[in-house]
Amino acid sequence: MLAYRTNLTMQQLGSLFGISHAAVHRVMTRLAEPLVEFLGPPPADRRECGSSTAP
Repeated sequence: MLAYRTNLTMQQLGSLFGISHAAVHRVMTRLAEPLVEFLGPPPADRRECGSSTAP
């Protein structure tokens, strides 16, 4: 989840966790589909994302 929220590169994530960028890629590839299934589609209206600021 950190990779998707922060836009860090595979190299940066590897350095952060002490693993190779190839290992980061394998983990992200393995977890991408289960995350999509778990989280479901994004809301059509971004206001439904749970932002704490009201317009």
